[in-house]
Formats: sequence, C-alpha cells, structure tokens
Amino acid sequence: MLRSDFPLPTTESIVAVHPRSADIKRHYDFVLEAERAAISHLESISLEKATPNIHTLNVICARIIGYLIIHPLNDIAHIYVLDEVKSCHAKNGGSQEELYYSIYTLGLHYLNYFIRPFKRPCGPTPPPSGYDSRTSFDRKQQYINANLVSTPTSHSQSRTNALIRDGYRCMVTGTFDIHSLSKITELAIEFRSYQSARKRSGITNCCHIIPASTTMNLVYDKAEYVASVWTVLSNFGEPNLVNELRGANTHHLENILTLDCAPRDYFDQLNMWFDKVNPLDRNDHRYFVRLAEAIGSFVYPEFPKEIEFVNHAPDFITLPLPDYRYLRIHAACAKIAHLSGASEYIDQVFQDIERMPVLANDGSSADVLSNALICLADVETY
Repeated sequence: MLRSDFPLPTTESIVAVHPRSADIKRHYDFVLEAERAAISHLESISLEKATPNIHTLNVICARIIGYLIIHPLNDIAHIYVLDEVKSCHAKNGGSQEELYYSIYTLGLHYLNYFIRPFKRPCGPTPPPSGYDSRTSFDRKQQYINANLVSTPTSHSQSRTNALIRDGYRCMVTGTFDIHSLSKITELAIEFRSYQSARKRSGITNCCHIIPASTTMNLVYDKAEYVASVWTVLSNFGEPNLVNELRGANTHHLENILTLDCAPRDYFDQLNMWFDKVNPLDRNDHRYFVRLAEAIGSFVYPEFPKEIEFVNHAPDFITLPLPDYRYLRIHAACAKIAHLSGASEYIDQVFQDIERMPVLANDGSSADVLSNALICLADVETY
C-alpha cells in the first residue's frame, strides 16, 4: 500500500454528520465494500508471482469515490457522484466482483480527469519568466506605467500584472521577488527598511490555479483529453469554466497566484490548498492554508495558517484577486488526491516511466503504460 493514503471512514461516522444521511448510507456502504474487496485482493497476492500495482490502484479508485462523497466540490457534485454510484450498484446481470469493478473504473475516470490535470509531475520548479533585464525603474509607478496591461494574454504578462497586484511578494510567505528588487529602486528601499523577522527575498513564480494545460488550444488527441476534464467540471456544477478560461483567458488574474518556489511546488503537487474562511462571503478573501500530512510537519514554523489576498496596486488600479471558485476546485481535488493516495500513486507512475525505458516481459508494466498514456496527454504550459 501507499504511505500517505487514508482508509475510508465508517458509514456511521459519515451519516452522523452529513445532512443527506438517508441518501448516502446505501451507496457509501457499496463503495466501502468495493474498497474492502480490493484490500483483500491486495493482501492475498504473492509479490513473487504478481505485481500488486493493479490492486493498489483499485483501492485508490474506491477511495477516490468515497472521498468525493465525503468532500464534494458542491451540492451538485455530491448528487452527481451519488447518482453514478447508484447506477453502478443497480447494474443487473453482473457478479459482485463486476459491480465492484464498476466502482474502480469510475474512480479511475476521476483520477485521470479530475485529479491528474491539477498535479504537475515531480521535477524542478519551472523557471520564472517575464523579466525585462534591460530596464530599471526608480519608482514603482514607473514600472507599472511601463508594464501593466489591461488584459494579459500570455504567461509573461499575467506574471507582471500579478506581481503588481501582490506587492511584488509571494502571497503565502511574503517573500519579496528578488528580480523586482533588483529592478525597482523604491521597492528595494522599502525592503531594506522593512522590519520583520520573516523578511526574505527569493525567486517567485506565476502559478495558474486551473492549470494552463487544461485550457490552451491543443492538437486533436490532447484536446479529447481536455474535453473530458471540462466535462467532469461541468457535471460538478461548473459549466461556465471552459468559456471563462478558454485559450489566453487562462492568464487572467483571477486564475493567477504569485508564489515563491516552495509554496509553488506544494500547490502544484496538491500538497497545499486554500479553504475559504467565510465561504458565504464572496468579498472576504481570507483563506486557511492547508498542508498535506506528508509535508505539514516539515515546513518552516512561521509558515502561515491563514492568509488574506489583497490588491496592493495603487488605489486607482483595480486588479482582480484569485477567484474563490477556482481555489475551491483545486482544494477539493487536493483533499481527495491526498486522502485517497492518488497523489502518491501518480508520483510513482511518473517515476516508473522514467525508470522503465523498456517494458517488462512479464506484463508487470502494463498499468504503468496505461497510466502513462493518460498522463502524457497533459501538456505543461509555462
């Protein structure tokens, strides 16, 4: 089994706190049975005779469905997933194993088209972009006049606008962007006079909340993959996202965070997400910073537990803050990926791809290849 997954909680513990307990019990019980069946298969196999990977994947897929029920994106998503489980449960003419298999297949669908698109492969953080090394500025307003665009249509433009909006700092740690410090004299003076034990400078990055790889115009085969991703989000009650973020719209500031290297990696790896402090108030931009258990005890002590997104641009410049809906989607995805073990499984798939240039003769690499075909449909755009 994986190191970071969490078995599904009992039906009683879920029903006791859930407003739709009558609708949940039967269908959640079915998902629990599928999880237990997959665990039983996993525990019974001999590692000398067969690979456990497919059985591990079945456990993860069952847990994805269970946690989609427990931590739905919204009410529409909750009802939709329950209806899908009901459909799996109601299939006639199949054995119990076949019914469980329908749950595993459904979970794999959400692994590929809900979780996977939000998770960047492990590797170096993409280099920052968007700097003009030829020009320096005495004052921040001069920099703004020269670089701010009304509607960013590229990664470089959105990065520059986001730096202006975010005060040339990481939105989580407050780290000053070192390239901006070297370019804007007024900002450098502010940094030197800034009195705080947490004062630091470093490289910051422009981070898309909804990844650019799901929104750009792609070739046909990859476009099919992206279409499946948007179908899932539409079924989950977000049918307008595809138009809001189509093509260059993905670079609008509502979809952009300024993060330094560590938070950027945590966010892209689904190890960090943001939960709104007051979900009912759209004008309240305070968020709890959540960290996956795998890294939560290792980040530096002053890593904030709560943050507030603020527009630091001059008063006469209105720059939109990150859209809570996009952050909510990322948060739901991250929670489910973390709890189910899907995040770690995806990491293992990419590691196996790197280590397995030639497929094994015994067929043990079949699931790696299957996952690789889906994962490689993604395109990272920086």
